[in-house]
Amino acid sequence: MIAFALVSLVCFAQKSNVSKANSLATAEENPNYDEAKALIEAALINPETKDLVKTVWTGAHVYELSAKAAAFKDDFVQAGSDAMRSYNLYIMAWDMDHQPNAKGKVKPAYEKKIRESLASIYRSNILVNYAVAKQNEEAYAEAYKATNIHLGIIDLDLIKTDEKLINDTTLRKNENYYQIKYFAGNFAWLAQKKTEAIEEFKGVLGSGYKEEQVYQYICQIYEELQDSDNYVAMLRQGASAIPSSQWLIGNLINYFIEHGNSKEAVDYLNQAINSNPTAQLYNVKGSVLELDNQLETALECYNKAIEMDANYADAYSNIGRFYYNQGVKIEEMNMNENDKKKFAENTAKMNDLFLQSIPYFEKAYELDSENADTQRMLKINYFRAIRANSKYKPKHPQLLPEQY
Repeated sequence: MIAFALVSLVCFAQKSNVSKANSLATAEENPNYDEAKALIEAALINPETKDLVKTVWTGAHVYELSAKAAAFKDDFVQAGSDAMRSYNLYIMAWDMDHQPNAKGKVKPAYEKKIRESLASIYRSNILVNYAVAKQNEEAYAEAYKATNIHLGIIDLDLIKTDEKLINDTTLRKNENYYQIKYFAGNFAWLAQKKTEAIEEFKGVLGSGYKEEQVYQYICQIYEELQDSDNYVAMLRQGASAIPSSQWLIGNLINYFIEHGNSKEAVDYLNQAINSNPTAQLYNVKGSVLELDNQLETALECYNKAIEMDANYADAYSNIGRFYYNQGVKIEEMNMNENDKKKFAENTAKMNDLFLQSIPYFEKAYELDSENADTQRMLKINYFRAIRANSKYKPKHPQLLPEQY
């Protein structure tokens, strides 16, 4: 009898703690959230009360009120910490509230309250402010956790199945939602949660919010993961969605050039040129076509680049290199030429091509005198010109040793 009485007293004390915690948190004057939380935490671990839905719901409610009070005082760290505890307890209470009773029937008592409370936490942006505070502390994993919980609230079935809440415009996936999702992706990335970051960023696509930058971030993460298949796939998807993006198309072009796929490189170069023609794009296209031995069209592209920008040193240098390379080809061919007459004809053509390259290298040098490669090519061609004709006078003799 004594033992039974003691158990009953303990159980009563814990149930009393639940009620007292609720009273302390909901008091109109001087609510005591710290004591309320201490009492409810005791009840949440006591075997006699921890499995009661009233205990769990009260705990969630206490932490919700504490979170909002802290947010009112701009204590965003405390507010966010309490809001996450509240969220977890509300989810637990919802599941407990929908368990069948002894007769096998489900009779929820807290449905409406839980739905309204979670919607209220979402509207308050408490978890978003907490994430910003954690970002400032460089606690990126915690910042991501908070934004992930916040964004997930409006995707909960208990929210989406409520007729009143689904018509609530504050619970829609609007620009503010996608902005927070964008930051969630950044937080996850900074926390080295790269798979999660990709999923968050992909969730922004199609919203119209910073989509070019989002594609860029996704591609960069795939690069970090050394996932070239998905890297290229996202570049393609982005280039199709945003054909004016120089970053997306430029990286596609670079990828295909590096992997020897000149056809795809030229296709995307043409797309970029059609969208926004620049001297740089024509210059790159010329380089790709030259490597593909489409010499005449390559030279046209280089000249188009100069037409668009008369001060574009790289294009002048590429034309100079174009003529120089043709001369080198003849020189290599001449190494196996046994016919003296043919040898002399080839030599004349070769020297003429080297001479043709010089004005372009000189122009490139005048536009960018610090470019070491341009200096080197100009020196080489000056030496060749002097060797072919000792009376040749270089325009920029300062590049040569004094004896020249």
